[in-house]
Amino acid sequence: MQEIKLRMAQLEDAKLLFSWANDREVRANSFNVESIVYSDHLGWLKRKLASPSTHLFIGTIADKPVGQVRFDEVSPGECEIDIHVAPNVKGLGYGKKLLNCAVSELNSGFNSKKVNTVVAVVFESNLASYKLFLSCGFKEVKRKNINDIPCIELRLYYA
Repeated sequence: MQEIKLRMAQLEDAKLLFSWANDREVRANSFNVESIVYSDHLGWLKRKLASPSTHLFIGTIADKPVGQVRFDEVSPGECEIDIHVAPNVKGLGYGKKLLNCAVSELNSGFNSKKVNTVVAVVFESNLASYKLFLSCGFKEVKRKNINDIPCIELRLYYA
């Protein structure tokens, strides 16, 4: 399997990210299960790209996009992570490669702020995501309900 490379997302990625965000499986594992309207997505993307607290990456293999990873700073030294693998490559092992690549890049130059902790929240019913985060070194820290949905919080701590 070829190496995954990360690049910063750009406004030109709007249609690609929109199609991934509206994927049936992604919507089913989101707090808002409704399809996203393109104009709302475009506004959201513009805000994320302009935010100094957000880093949004596209993972590529041989210049073909295979997924996205977003880090949102929630407090000094702590980021929440969001990851989606492109629907056409799910189940091929790219999720683990993408996640490992992104967390290894987190403190290596693109970000001027030191990150100590990465937080992931997954639905209890989303076993694939749960197993993915565990396989990349995240530790389960608690189970909680968010909007009456049973969730698991996992954390990756940097030394």
